[in-house]
Amino acid sequence: MAPRSDEDEDSGESEVGCCTKYSIFVFNVLFFLVGFSMVALGTYAKVDNDGIYNKMRQNTSAIAMDPTIIAILVGIVIFIIGFCGCLGSLRENTILLTIYAYVLIFILIVEFIAVGVIYFYKDAAVDAISNER
Repeated sequence: MAPRSDEDEDSGESEVGCCTKYSIFVFNVLFFLVGFSMVALGTYAKVDNDGIYNKMRQNTSAIAMDPTIIAILVGIVIFIIGFCGCLGSLRENTILLTIYAYVLIFILIVEFIAVGVIYFYKDAAVDAISNER
């Protein structure tokens, strides 16, 4: 076995630039805060019985269509994504950054599918909305 040289030792240098690392961190902190505020506002709206969200909840029969539940769930997902991005970029943790990248790719694919479904079923959606009024 060959002896280790000074070049083999960890020199403490980062694999990414400082500017890139902290710009990703700042972006994800904002993402993190948006997720937290969505959870907070969704929880407040769920607890508030006299607000506009209570009237919206009365018009929907399914719990999956409850806007407060949707806001809380979306906020939790954004919160977790932002947390993975923040911690992964700051610590240069490849596992968290990989999770972050895969989740963002998944969200992008779901958005493309949603746009396609909305485009192809636009007429049915417009008819359903106009019949409810």
